[in-house]
Amino acid sequence: MNFHQIIQLGVRIFSIFIAAESFEYLIKIPSKLEGMGSQNYHYVSYWMGGFYLSVAIFLWIFPSIVSKRIIPKSDQSKTTTLNAFDFARAGSGLIGLWLMATALPSISWFIFRGVTYAMTNESIVSALDPEDQIRLGYYSVQFVTSILLIAYARKFANIIVSDTV
Repeated sequence: MNFHQIIQLGVRIFSIFIAAESFEYLIKIPSKLEGMGSQNYHYVSYWMGGFYLSVAIFLWIFPSIVSKRIIPKSDQSKTTTLNAFDFARAGSGLIGLWLMATALPSISWFIFRGVTYAMTNESIVSALDPEDQIRLGYYSVQFVTSILLIAYARKFANIIVSDTV
């Protein structure tokens, strides 16, 4: 396997995780809202679940788009030799995907809560207790870090490899 295939495999596994998370918004949350008598907010949950599912389908069908963004395709990508720079770029991308996979469900839950609170004319910041505000900040930083690790995998690899070579 070359590095593109490793990243594509990681992206497909990530898409399975996102698809599994979408079922919570399509099945679990609407049934809880119905039990609470909040039938007006079903469409928000269905929209979030549909968005998750569409992203999962897109990533499953087109994993090469993410792979080419993390590691640009070149003649050297067909070799199976282990180059430290390519390994660092692949590692950066996979760490970024893992961070995104752990932060995305919590971020989407806070977005869902924010939309439901906005419909009641209450600010999400005022509706959250201080502990939840800290959690929202933590997951936001984690999500931004994951995007930076994926988008700037080449620069991250330069930093890592320049110190070890």
